[in-house]
Amino acid sequence: MVVNMLKDCFGKEPSKLLNPDECVALGAAVKAALLKKEKWALPGEKKVWGLSSKMQDINVTSHSFGFAVLKDGELFNSTIIPKNTPYPCEREKSDYVTTYDNQETLDLYVLEGEAEDPRDCDLVRSYQIYDIPRRPAGKTKLKVTYKYNHNQIVEASAIDLNNNKVLPMKMIENPDLNQLKISKGLDVALLIDCSGSMSGTKIEEAKKAAISFLNNFRVVNGSIGLITFPGGIIHKISQDFSSVKSKINYLSADNGTPMTEAIELAHSEMLSQTDFEKVIILLSDGSPDDSSSANYSAILAKNKGIRIITIGVSGADETFLKSIATSIKDYYFCNESFELESTFINIASQLTGSGLRKL
Repeated sequence: MVVNMLKDCFGKEPSKLLNPDECVALGAAVKAALLKKEKWALPGEKKVWGLSSKMQDINVTSHSFGFAVLKDGELFNSTIIPKNTPYPCEREKSDYVTTYDNQETLDLYVLEGEAEDPRDCDLVRSYQIYDIPRRPAGKTKLKVTYKYNHNQIVEASAIDLNNNKVLPMKMIENPDLNQLKISKGLDVALLIDCSGSMSGTKIEEAKKAAISFLNNFRVVNGSIGLITFPGGIIHKISQDFSSVKSKINYLSADNGTPMTEAIELAHSEMLSQTDFEKVIILLSDGSPDDSSSANYSAILAKNKGIRIITIGVSGADETFLKSIATSIKDYYFCNESFELESTFINIASQLTGSGLRKL
């Protein structure tokens, strides 16, 4: 059976220099000799048996280990421990930088496999690295180290090379490679509540947050459009981010909250022209004028494969915003409006697909 299996696997007849029926016994004898680490003689015999001093028992990794990074706008698997590396071992790389301004955390997806595309590899585990000092994009340089121990467990660590500080990290429960799904071709519709309750500090912080999102949105073939409620389509889907920013700067808050119309415009007009990934990001501090119709419109959008991310700020109907978000991970809440900017930057990073970029 073994001979037939090898023949089917490799397409040629396997060597029979060794008796297949004796191979396991021969291997067990070699392993025993390696464990004994000394020469010996059988009872009643003078002949001494042992292995060559050059023979060693070496375990090697069956697959490569790396993690997902960005380069030239696309995701790829950056290998740290190559396949067939003897273990236990420790390997490191130090040519990584952060991807957006003031980045304080990053998600590190530990991958097993040789494929360049992370989505074709196995996800071993995921860590969140935090307490990264706020610096401009690309100015924080990081060294990532992998240790592979006798128990075949990968341990990861990261050092901020700007100050040689070991960064703290924690495990992410239930890591999902779908978070890496979007690497190029992404249309985003920003839906911003401009009702009367958003007037004053809230609308100003919302505008600042939306502009920060545009500044940190780095996706190949990425386009962004702007819809307000009330107001409708303020800027069609576009890669001219400067033009979108200029429209955001002139936003003001008044009247009610026709959220249903905004969601309908997003999925039926703004996000209906390409085969790219599509995302709605909806910010509100209240409740829709008609919850049932807004919920139905959100269901239509999700049935079209559109991801809905909702952000609530103080006063928002949290239950409703959670219900229309694609998943609980796609709902955010800000107790204070000044928290909006960091929330939008975090979302931009997630949509980019990874927390680290390779130089």
